[in-house]
Amino acid sequence: MRILLLLLSVIPLGLYGSPFQAVFINDADVAQFGGSFPLPRRHLASAISAARRAGAKAVVLKFFIDSPAKNPADDTALALAIKSAGVPVVLQAN
Repeated sequence: MRILLLLLSVIPLGLYGSPFQAVFINDADVAQFGGSFPLPRRHLASAISAARRAGAKAVVLKFFIDSPAKNPADDTALALAIKSAGVPVVLQAN
């Protein structure tokens, strides 16, 4: 299984000559970061912060975040990362 985690619009051109970069995760990645999907939101928060530090102009999370996390601290970390990103963070909607 391959899942699109986030799409980054990076300054100026990305690694492969495109202004867009996609980060994919697979089953092995999921196993490394907690063993279940969706990933714990603290990892999404870290990804948003890393994307911003790497020069992202926007971040798109390409899966649903439509119910509270099992750990409320993870929701808090994600909300803080989105609020402090300094760039648009777009969440998938129905």
